[in-house]
Amino acid sequence: MRPFIKAGTLFVLLAVSGGIALAQFAKPEDAIVYRKSVMQVIKKHFGSMAAAVKGQAPFDQTAFTQDAQVVALMAKLSWEAFLVPG
Repeated sequence: MRPFIKAGTLFVLLAVSGGIALAQFAKPEDAIVYRKSVMQVIKKHFGSMAAAVKGQAPFDQTAFTQDAQVVALMAKLSWEAFLVPG
């Protein structure tokens, strides 16, 4: 299941960084949808990290590092949508 999650994450990152991150939001609602999407990705990866820290899932250093990198990237991408007046 882990390869599926990695592929899904890669798709989201490419979609976000490929155009949405640089997009001009036509409506404030578009920025809200963008922010929610970013936060869902962050939630998923924080959840994986939390499970490993709590001992609810096996600790895998590589997976943990990848999750942390995704969270760091997504946290930066979300700021653009917070700058939209609305």
